[in-house]
Amino acid sequence: IEVFGRSGAAGGSSSSGDIFISHGQDSRGTVRSDMHLVTLPSPLNMLVMGQVHGPIRDFTVGEPHALQLGGSAITLSDQLVLYGGCYANGMCPQQDTWLFDFSRRHWRYMSRGHSPRIRPCLASAFPSRDLAPDLDAHHTVILWGGLERGKHYIRVDKASPFEIDVLDTARKTWT
Repeated sequence: IEVFGRSGAAGGSSSSGDIFISHGQDSRGTVRSDMHLVTLPSPLNMLVMGQVHGPIRDFTVGEPHALQLGGSAITLSDQLVLYGGCYANGMCPQQDTWLFDFSRRHWRYMSRGHSPRIRPCLASAFPSRDLAPDLDAHHTVILWGGLERGKHYIRVDKASPFEIDVLDTARKTWT
């Protein structure tokens, strides 16, 4: 299974240094739903790869189907957040939020975000008592940007360019 060379894939690096690559479109044009782990055993050594989660069948409840162009971030508590993007057999753009727990190897549906987007930017929050004393940075992801319209996408309301959304993964809520 081709892992490298995917476009519109989700993923990132966990606190252990492992790299996760999930979903996206492979070089043959197939939109994928699997997740892979890439480990560097030692600096400048050979890559070790393994499948973390197998392909998800269309219409499976409780797991994100094949999609691309979504935004992703890994929280400080080592969970992958996947938001928006285009389902291979459905909505584009869409506003579903998914959470993958690396320790349990399990996907969980979180909630719908404020507005459907493709290619949004997600980032883990950083701990700062000065800037956000009530923020639990270990369970927080910030979303901004992305596209709501394009010639091949459904028409949805355009988000304000100043809109910044915050996801609390512990409470499963967007603000």
